[in-house]
Parts: sequence; structure tokens; C-alpha cells
Amino acid sequence: MNLTRCCLTTAVALLALTASAEPEAEAENGKDWSHHTGKLDFTIGLAKGLEKAKADKKPAMLFITTTWCGWCTRLAKDTFSNDEVVKALSAFTPVLVDGDVEKAACQKYGVQGFPNLRFVTPDGEAFGQMGGYLPPDKFMTALKPILEKIGASLEAKPEPEKDWSAHLGKLPFTVGYAKGMEKAKADKKPVLLFITTTWCGWCKKLAEDTFSNEEVVKALSGFTPVLVDGDVDKDACEKFGAEGYPALRFLDAEGTLLGSSDGYSAPEEFLTLLKGVQEKLAR
Repeated sequence: MNLTRCCLTTAVALLALTASAEPEAEAENGKDWSHHTGKLDFTIGLAKGLEKAKADKKPAMLFITTTWCGWCTRLAKDTFSNDEVVKALSAFTPVLVDGDVEKAACQKYGVQGFPNLRFVTPDGEAFGQMGGYLPPDKFMTALKPILEKIGASLEAKPEPEKDWSAHLGKLPFTVGYAKGMEKAKADKKPVLLFITTTWCGWCKKLAEDTFSNEEVVKALSGFTPVLVDGDVDKDACEKFGAEGYPALRFLDAEGTLLGSSDGYSAPEEFLTLLKGVQEKLAR
């Protein structure tokens, strides 16, 4: 009996140690935050996020949330996916803080429920806050005085040129549907349309894995690669039925659809799809 109790005590102690060690690793490796980000490029973790804010030379917006918070996912879906909100929040570095793990951050900022937003300097000093779910219009109203504190405004500004470097891989993409189709006609080549957005993580992975694969790059040498901004070129999205990202469409030089694929494709899967398109072109 004593031996049994000793073993049970030891097992409980080991479980307790394991549980205390798991949350940090879980926050880094195991949790799916894809439904919490909307169109914002969040950095996960307070310390890492404030480092990025310092590098960006911007204040940070802390989104203190949990994986199980339904109002948090709705805030992401409705508000963090709203183009006007996304544009206004470009003045901040977005940081996602796991409220189940970063208890010290919750205590520091007086967080007792989710979702909670804190607007902080790169050193972590708070100067503004919002609590609970806010639809886009109410969010923008609440954001206005916070922006005034940092000398920003909601007045229209020229759109900064978008950085597509993480979406190109090793392919010489032409950016823009109209410009790309003109180039295809000049090249007398069929077209690979890559319909994407700057905030699409799977699009970047497609570029990193597949569009950087030497065999894929070689196989696509007979095509004109065209990158289409799904946030801007809505007509092209509608024309080719792109309802999510990444979306790939293979066209002849006149714009006739030859093949399509939605979502991420590893190099082997992409090459199989491409083979079918090439067979159509050879007929």
C-alpha cells in the first residue's frame, strides 16, 4: 500500500511539473490562431510582439484572447477583416497574447475577460484600451481618440505599395491581372494566375515550398506567372471563382481557363496538376 501511494504521489508530481512546463510550448507550437487574426499580421506572444514593435518603430495593439473565446473569433471575422479597420490599424504592430498562458500580461493590463485590447508603447506602457466585441463602425469610433494620442488620423492617405516578396518564390511574377495578361500575349505563353493576398499565410507557404522548388520553376518556364491581389482585383476573383486563398488558375494567352486549384499544393501535387494542363495545351 505504501509503495502504491509513493508511486501515485510521484506520478502526480511529475504531471504537475509537466503541466507547468507545457503552456509556453503550447503557445509557441500547438495552438491554431487562424480564426483569430482576420486580415492582420499578428505576432504571437507579448515579448516577441514588443520586440517587433520596437523594430517597426510603432506602438502595439495587444489582442488578449484565448483559443476558446467565441467573441474573439467573431471580432477577427467581422472587425479585423474589415478593410477600413485594417488600414487604420496599420499605425500599430498587431500582437496576439494568449490569455490562458500569459497570466502576468493579463494581470499587468487588468484583463479579466476576453476579448480585450490594449494599445501600448513598444516598451509595453498602455495608453488606450477596448474591451469586448466591437463591430467595425464602433471599433473605428473607439479607435479615433487612441490614434489622436499617437498623432495619427483616419484621414485618407495614399496606399503604400504592397510588399509581395514573400509570395514570389523563384518565379518572375507580373503583379496585376490586366498587366499580366498583356505580358502573356507579348510572350505568347499561357498564364499561371496566383490569386492571393498580403495576409494569406498559406499563400506564403506555397511560394516558399512550391514556387521555390527547382523542378516546379523549370516546368513553369513555359508560362507567364501573374500575381492577382484578391483584396483589390475583385472582378478577377469573381470571373475565376476565387472564394479563398491561395487560388491558382491556368489560362491560355487569351484568358481561357485550362485548369484550377484552390488551397495549398505541395510541389508533387502541383506538378501533377501542371502535367494535366500541359497535356491540354499540347492537343
